[in-house]
Amino acid sequence: MVWRNGRGRMDKIVFQSDLPQYTIWKPNCQYDLWNGNDYAPFENICRIVHFEDFVTIYNANSFTNYYLDEDNHCSLDYPLNTDYEGLFFGPQTSRKLHNWYGNVSFNFSISSFLQNFNLNMFYVETVDYNTNSCSRILLSYKYYHNLRHYNPRKIGGPWYIDNDADHFHLTNARRFDGGFSRFGHALEFMIELPNHCLNRLFNFCQIQAVNHSHSMNGYRKCRKYRTGGFWQRCPSSWGIRYTSLQLRNYEL
Repeated sequence: MVWRNGRGRMDKIVFQSDLPQYTIWKPNCQYDLWNGNDYAPFENICRIVHFEDFVTIYNANSFTNYYLDEDNHCSLDYPLNTDYEGLFFGPQTSRKLHNWYGNVSFNFSISSFLQNFNLNMFYVETVDYNTNSCSRILLSYKYYHNLRHYNPRKIGGPWYIDNDADHFHLTNARRFDGGFSRFGHALEFMIELPNHCLNRLFNFCQIQAVNHSHSMNGYRKCRKYRTGGFWQRCPSSWGIRYTSLQLRNYEL
């Protein structure tokens, strides 16, 4: 479906859902999401998990790829019959801020990662939720002919690298209707590596405690246990201090 939005651009709606409400779309130009103000610098990207998931990863000394499913609200090959399997990462924020994904962070320098893993870059989509939005960039060892190549050196997209090799992500971006989100915009990296490289990715990471102490209430409740139709108490709704104490058992 192709629609002309409020600014006269010919953007494409890929999928819309009512429950939960969201719109997956692709702009006519992937570099015109920027309004001229809302870039924020970042150096590291991270994957946040719950403590029980950290234990599984740590004991295996490796990550495990996940198949994309409908819960990811993704259109890599919509409807979802894709062979994509990988991991989601995002720009690292302050460890003191509440994080709804969990309480343990696997993080690394985005510059070092790009130098050590030679991957193709693709723009996947932008997703508008009720009060926020996100854009997905796929970093993959595969080549996808159905996706647009992404050039982070070109300003205006959700991820930008300037002439000094500094990295920036959009904290707000235009929505399909031409407006902007109340709670801003997030950049998500979808990293796809072959299984034999997942141990290498694990060893590339630093492991840190983050704050997940507000997982039972507020706008950003626990993403794993407090969203969807089945809610339960998060088993690791801990702050940094208690999580750090638990990590000491793993020589961290």
